[in-house]
Amino acid sequence: VPSAHASKNLRHVRQTYIVGEGTAELEELRKIGKSLEEKGEKLYRSGRLNEARVVFLDAESVYTRVLQGTLLDMADTMHDQSLYHHDRGDTRLATVLLGAAGSIRERPT
Repeated sequence: VPSAHASKNLRHVRQTYIVGEGTAELEELRKIGKSLEEKGEKLYRSGRLNEARVVFLDAESVYTRVLQGTLLDMADTMHDQSLYHHDRGDTRLATVLLGAAGSIRERPT
């Protein structure tokens, strides 16, 4: 069973964050993941292996959200860049960027 603090953090992550929220939210998620990872390492070193495993799984879940959010932010940037290049007349690059953004968004999460 994870510590009450780690469990509270993970519940907060699940309730509050939607993938692709933005840089500040992703940074907060990274900090939560790092905190969970450090807690897991302490539990592991103290021989509390089952608790450590659960906390590491929670950290993995947080880091997965960070990765998903980062990818969606990247897709948004690619979409914006495709509009910019389209307006400048470079429709080939605009099409490539738009396709890449769509591919990222369509990936199963």
